[in-house]
Amino acid sequence: MKGYNIKVRLKNFKPITWRDLIIPSNITFKGLHEIIQIIMGFDNSHLYDFSFKDSRYNIIDFETNEDQFLAFDSDSVCINKFFDNYKKIGYTYNYFYMWDMTIEIKGEVDFNKDYPEFIRFKGNNLIDDSYEINNIISSISKKFGNPNEIDAEKVNEFLIEKIQYNPEQTQNELKELNLRKVSGKILEESDEVFNKIYEEKKKFKKFLHDASISKKGLSNEKIEKKETDYQSKLF
Repeated sequence: MKGYNIKVRLKNFKPITWRDLIIPSNITFKGLHEIIQIIMGFDNSHLYDFSFKDSRYNIIDFETNEDQFLAFDSDSVCINKFFDNYKKIGYTYNYFYMWDMTIEIKGEVDFNKDYPEFIRFKGNNLIDDSYEINNIISSISKKFGNPNEIDAEKVNEFLIEKIQYNPEQTQNELKELNLRKVSGKILEESDEVFNKIYEEKKKFKKFLHDASISKKGLSNEKIEKKETDYQSKLF
């Protein structure tokens, strides 16, 4: 059985925040989403998508996201073919706060566990959004009583416990994940999805190559027409 050594890195964010781990190869993108929620300290309450360079297609959760144009269902697509052929994949969570991440596929490894193995990290847990802040305030009130009588030191301890990263707790939560086992039918459908996305990437690269040659000596009007013609063929 094989797995993938990956690094999930938060983009455009300081302090630098990333997680290194090994994941099984026979999981769906929805399973990967659930893994990322745990390792980043999110509460899994918002929409998300996986994106691929040079492709219009996304992988999303059809159960929660109604905008399914140019998209595939995360619960029906296995990661393996994508992780074998891509070095990086995009992941966005919470479209209001736009937590953008890069999933770097560092390599394939022998792996006989059916749950992810946490390796190392940099950066603390992330506060999901203002709703989670409200939940924290509510939790503080329930735990310590009247807000006017809250002890500042106790509140600080509570917040530190919430935000401070705990690798041991993360690994325990990863072990308890009930990741969906990929069946033969999903593998077949996943191959079709991969071929569609990857074929578009190859077409786009060919277009850029051809365009760089054909643009020589052409007017801007003709260049724009060529690009418009190409885009219309993709849809």
